[in-house]
Amino acid sequence: METRSRIGEYGWEPQYYLDCKGLTKEKKAQALQIIDKYYQPMPAQEIVKLIARLQIIAPEKEKSNVDMRARTAIWVEELSAYPADVVQKALKARYRWFPSLAEVLEKCANEVAYRNLIKQGIRCYRIDNE
Repeated sequence: METRSRIGEYGWEPQYYLDCKGLTKEKKAQALQIIDKYYQPMPAQEIVKLIARLQIIAPEKEKSNVDMRARTAIWVEELSAYPADVVQKALKARYRWFPSLAEVLEKCANEVAYRNLIKQGIRCYRIDNE
């Protein structure tokens, strides 16, 4: 994957190019299998541990136990839709204050969008002898 930037309507915009020189049918299938492994969700208990870690290191307003349990349940439900490494990266990011769910989901969505771009590039790459 190669990134180049250009000046667009809103300033610098990255352009991504996928270089698949020498890609055979077998290598293409193997690459897609490897990428698919990176879509495995994180177990709920691990998400709960990362949220608890975040609650300790990122200051927030006082919350009741009921509020924290409800928030944790909602976060686990939402974050379970994303790959494990993406969730871990988003929940271990540096935050000055306890983040909103929207902030964390945005980080996850951006990471998955990049991964989807790579997967789509490999999937759509036409091999000469196909």
